Formats: sequence, structure tokens, C-alpha cells
Amino acid sequence: MSYLLSFSPIDFSKNFAFGLGIGVGLGVVFRRFSQEKQRKREHLISCLKQLAAEVRQLRETFVQYATTRPSLDAIEDVSSDDEFYDTDRGNESNDDFEGFLRQIDQLQSGSSADHQDAYNLLINKTNQIHDNAELLWRFAKSQYQISCLKEKAGDSEAQKLMLLKGIDTAKEAIEIDETNYRAHQWYAILIGTNTKNLDNKEKILSGYEYKQHIERAIELNDNDATSYFLYGRYLFEVSMLPWYMRKVASALFAEPPTAKIEDALAMFKKAEEIRPGFYVENPLFIGKCYYQMSKYKEAKEWLSKAVNAECKTDEDKKTKQEALNLMKKC
Repeated sequence: MSYLLSFSPIDFSKNFAFGLGIGVGLGVVFRRFSQEKQRKREHLISCLKQLAAEVRQLRETFVQYATTRPSLDAIEDVSSDDEFYDTDRGNESNDDFEGFLRQIDQLQSGSSADHQDAYNLLINKTNQIHDNAELLWRFAKSQYQISCLKEKAGDSEAQKLMLLKGIDTAKEAIEIDETNYRAHQWYAILIGTNTKNLDNKEKILSGYEYKQHIERAIELNDNDATSYFLYGRYLFEVSMLPWYMRKVASALFAEPPTAKIEDALAMFKKAEEIRPGFYVENPLFIGKCYYQMSKYKEAKEWLSKAVNAECKTDEDKKTKQEALNLMKKC
């Protein structure tokens, strides 16, 4: 990969579900009412920003067409053997493009407003450049982040639609550059997140596809902690599949997916070895693995790491509380 960056899986982990339920918290009525007003406000702002970006895109496309379209005489002079190429990328230096990617990476690591800004910028850029995998996997990530904003705003239909768009974008990135491990990684993340919208049969099939792309990402870059964490999540959930999901899997595959809790543990520990403390959920899942293996001393040791980790987001706080609750059972 020509352009690498640090990456945190914090954006998607709580949405990933290969066949297990999604927990829903309840608050008091007043708090819920306030949150609902806030969600609607954020949703309105998000929609207005998205509309503004689309208007800008249409305006720029119109201006570009009006100023660059060839005359009829020029068209008549073109030989039938000639080909037309999009030369927008040729007008942009490599340094400028790399700088744009760095700007997007910074925005995608920021606030919800930053995520919206990154999405708006990527709409315009992908309209100009259609065949760059580095650009497209970032756009897929942006579409994922916008889907999360739609979900928080209570717009489930828009959330589902954005996830599907992200899946298509990541798939396009893979088709352009099959050796781009980030493209495989984000394709897996998006289809893994989308499983909560599928029935049991589709979940099993998506899980198989998820596994293929995470394995390919590791094959392309065996020093990325996030890929090992994602693979560990898959193996953990397969090892914990309820009997009815195993029955569905047996009907779909001659050799249905199987995994031992030890397999998942090895992936989580590999991720921690590559990048210690890179993600608060990794020690939580190591603790979960040891707990399932009835090794409570080791489980408590790793769960305490999750409890003592720095909390940067609300999801980190939920992870910390989950680790604390499990520690009480050790």
C-alpha cells in the first residue's frame, strides 16, 4: 500500500454483529425527550450539509461542462479510433493528492461534524477521480460514518441505504486494486455491520464473505492490528453461535464455519502484540475468551486492562462498563 496511516476500529466495532443481538439502553423520559430533540437537530444539520454538497457537486459539474465541452467542429474532426480520457487527475500533483488524503484521514478521526465534512469533500473528489482505490476505500469509510450518524438520528432507512452504498464503494475499490488491504478491510467492516439488517441465512453467507476478505487483508499486510482484531471477532462469534444458527450454516455449506475460542484468543493476542493498547475492546475480548475457557485469573487480568484504559468516546465507556461487569463474575 502506497499510503499507510494509523487506524482505529473504534468507529464500527459496536455495530459489528455476525449473528448476535444489539443491546439497547433505556433512559428516563426527560432525558430521552432531550436526546430525541438533539438527534433531530443533528439529523437536520446532516441533511442540510449533504444537500449543500450535492448542490455544489451539480454546480461544479455544470460549470466544468460549460467551459470544457468541445465545439461541434471539434467533435466532427475526432477520428472514430480516438479515445477520451478524464484528465482531472492529471491537473493535480501527487503531493496535492496525498495532502488531500491526509486531510480526509484527519477529518475521519475527528468529530461528527468532521465526518460530515470528509464525506462532502469525498463526494466532490470521487466525482473527479473514479479509479483510485486509496480514495474509494476512504469514501466507503465515510459512507459508514454517515450511516452511523443517520442511525443516531433515528433514520434507519437512510442508515441502511448508506451502508449499502459503502459496500458498493468498497467493492469497487477492490476491483480497481485487489492488493489494497484497506479496501478488503472496509468491505468486511461494512458487510459485517450490515448483517444486523439480514435474516439468519444471509448473516451466515455474509459472515463467510467477511472471513474471506479479512483473511485477504491479513495476507496483504500481516502487521496490521485491526485486521487481527476483526478476524478475532469473527472467530469469537462463530465459536459462540447458538444451535439454530449452526443448523442454518450446516444447510448452506458442506463444511459449515467452525472455530474454537482458542482460535479467537490467538487473534486478539496477536493484535495486542503488534500494537499494545491500540483499542480498548481488544483486552475486553481477550478477557471474554479466558472467561469462556474458565481461566478466571487470566480473564480478570485482561479485563482490568480494559477497565483502566483511557476512555475517549462513549463507546469506550460502554466497553469499560462491560469489562467491569464481567470482572465481577470472575
